[in-house]
Amino acid sequence: IGGVFRLKEVKQPLLWLEVAEYVSTRYDGDLRFVILGDGPMWETCQDWLINSEISDKVEMVGFSDEVQNWLHSFDILLQTSLVEGLPNTIIEAQVCGVPVVTTDAGGSGEALVDGVTGFVSSGFDVSEIGDLVLKVLSDPEWSSNAKRESIVWAKENFSIDTLYDKLGF
Repeated sequence: IGGVFRLKEVKQPLLWLEVAEYVSTRYDGDLRFVILGDGPMWETCQDWLINSEISDKVEMVGFSDEVQNWLHSFDILLQTSLVEGLPNTIIEAQVCGVPVVTTDAGGSGEALVDGVTGFVSSGFDVSEIGDLVLKVLSDPEWSSNAKRESIVWAKENFSIDTLYDKLGF
């Protein structure tokens, strides 16, 4: 389960870590959590991890030029932002066939098909977001379909040709 975001308040990295902990305590299989990104909350997140029960399951990579390679390794992209525009990371994850669980921040809900290519949380509650992640993890058939649908949907809605068509070029 991965996240790609700046470590700053509006991206809510501590909420992301709390959701990871919630999921980890309720899922029987092996899990690994990866955060790509850096920012002013790096040390705060490190301190939180030291005092958590999931420090051995979370890898904080920092800045990476290899985001696409990382996305291909994720089973789920988890985003917990408070504020977003149209989040490129959600679109990029779907192009890579990665289902998304996200908060309903800004254009996040417009960047996926809720219930088909991922899930949008109605709020910022740890258990609500965590339960959506668990839903994806516990339903391999849904996940398989979501991976296929994510690629198709993202390309149909966010390719250069589609954007030119929408703009009337």
